Amino acid sequence: MLGGRRRCGDNDRVSVLGGLWHYGVPALLVVGCVAALIGAVREPLTPWQFSRLEAGALAVVWLILVGDAALGDGRPTAERLWKLGVAALVALTVAFTVWRQRDARRRVRR
Repeated sequence: MLGGRRRCGDNDRVSVLGGLWHYGVPALLVVGCVAALIGAVREPLTPWQFSRLEAGALAVVWLILVGDAALGDGRPTAERLWKLGVAALVALTVAFTVWRQRDARRRVRR
C-alpha cells in the first residue's frame, strides 16, 4: 500500500470467488430445488419412471447431503443448514412425484 491507495490484488479476487462459492452456489441450489418442487406439484402428470441409474445417482447425492448436514464435523452451521434444506426439498420432490405416479397408475387400473 504505497501512497494510501489500495490495489486490487489476488486476495480480493479470491475473496469474491469464495463469497460466490459459499453463498451463491447454495442459494442457487435451494432456488433450483424449490423450482423442482413447484414443478412437481403444478405440472400435469406424464408417464415417467426413474431408471435405476437415475434413482441410484439421486440416492447417492441425497445421502451425501444428509450425511454432511447431520455429521459435518467442523463445517459451518450455515453450510450444514443449506445442505439439510436441499436434501429435504429433494426428498419432498421425489416423494410427491412418486406418490402422484402411483396414484395415476391406480386410477388407470380401475
